[in-house]
Parts: sequence; C-alpha cells; structure tokens
Amino acid sequence: MFRGDSELVIKQIKGESKVERSSIVFLYKNTMPLISKFKHIQFELISSEENNEANRLCNKVYEDLAARHPRLRDKDTFMAVDDETTIENCYSSS
Repeated sequence: MFRGDSELVIKQIKGESKVERSSIVFLYKNTMPLISKFKHIQFELISSEENNEANRLCNKVYEDLAARHPRLRDKDTFMAVDDETTIENCYSSS
C-alpha cells in the first residue's frame, strides 16, 4: 500500500498525470523502478496530518544524504543531479 498526501504525486506515479516539474524528475526516475518491483500495489490519498511520520522520515533521509554530499544541501541542486545519479549510489559513494 502506497499512502501519500499529494494527489498529484499519486496520479504521477499511477501514470495519470505527467511529471512536468524538472525539479522532481530525479525523484520520479528513482521511484518508478522501485514500484515496478511490486506485483501488486495500491495507492491511497491521506491527509497531511496522517502523513507526519513519513514526512519526518523523509526529511531525515534528506538531511543524512546532504551531510554526506554537501552539494545536495540546496534542494534545487539535489533535484537537478545528473541522470546517472540514483539514490542508491548517492548513499554508496563517499
């Protein structure tokens, strides 16, 4: 079950809306291969209040990643890394 508080993001992942903002293409390109590993996945739109813990964890991951790669401290730079960069190789390279 994929739960999120953004109707647009859920529609983008389901292929119902285009990813038009260049600043999130990186995230989309890293998310889709992970989602494709599931035989079946459901999506559920939840309120922002219900998503507080997930937001806290995402912010922690971002801060940990930015600490390892200072050029990623600027979120615009983080989203604009080259096509070869993945979340996995950001963590594995030091």
